[in-house]
Amino acid sequence: PLCKVLSLETLTEYYHNEIAQKEFKDMFFQDFTLIFKAKHFDLSLAWNNVFNNKSYSYGINNTLSSSFSNQDIRGRELMLSFYYKP
Repeated sequence: PLCKVLSLETLTEYYHNEIAQKEFKDMFFQDFTLIFKAKHFDLSLAWNNVFNNKSYSYGINNTLSSSFSNQDIRGRELMLSFYYKP
């Protein structure tokens, strides 16, 4: 924690996938969340997909066939959340 009421959380994800024999695809994601905690509420500000990855795609070509895959990814976003604690 930065202090008693303020903390910073980070989430890092790294993917190293073998898409074909000896062919690899790497993907890296980073998220940050700043959290303020008070007696009766929590307030958080989350910054997701910091590097703004928009898709995960790859293509494979060989002598017999070819294929292509594409997955759209939600872009960079900033989200403010309020949690009430009675």
